[in-house]
Amino acid sequence: MDTPILASQINQEDKNLGDSYLKFYLDPQTPAILAMEHVQEVLLIPPRRITPMPNMPECVLGLINRHNRVVWGIDLAQMLSLQPLSTNAQHYNVVIIKVGQSPLGLVVQEVKGLTRFTSDSIQAPMGLVNSFLTSYLHGCILQQQEVLLVLNAEAIMVSPCFIQ
Repeated sequence: MDTPILASQINQEDKNLGDSYLKFYLDPQTPAILAMEHVQEVLLIPPRRITPMPNMPECVLGLINRHNRVVWGIDLAQMLSLQPLSTNAQHYNVVIIKVGQSPLGLVVQEVKGLTRFTSDSIQAPMGLVNSFLTSYLHGCILQQQEVLLVLNAEAIMVSPCFIQ
């Protein structure tokens, strides 16, 4: 059974604190955030709920049936050339995003919750991350001793790494 963890509800009064982002880890050492305007929901599902599809790139884990809609489930870390998810995981954290009319399931290491940042906190990623990643980023946020990747949902949706 799928277990919803979070639904997207942004309070207008909180907008002055910055924009809302979902924070998660792509792999054990890579934190990232994604604008909540693209996040539909976050699920905790067992691996058996993802139906593998033959002849797909390695980052495509398979199809996920959610609310009578079928969406692709992708290992986001692997798509971004980072450490892929463990194949013997007890469950997967799936972030369902939507850009336009197209939903996509991003399977990530761990979901940490909501955070807020103002747009002036976002810096150019040059020199902070691998150049391959920059095409999937709006930028980075330097926070204490970690670099948060600010992911670009539109760029992820049109990635040549998988077919939708």
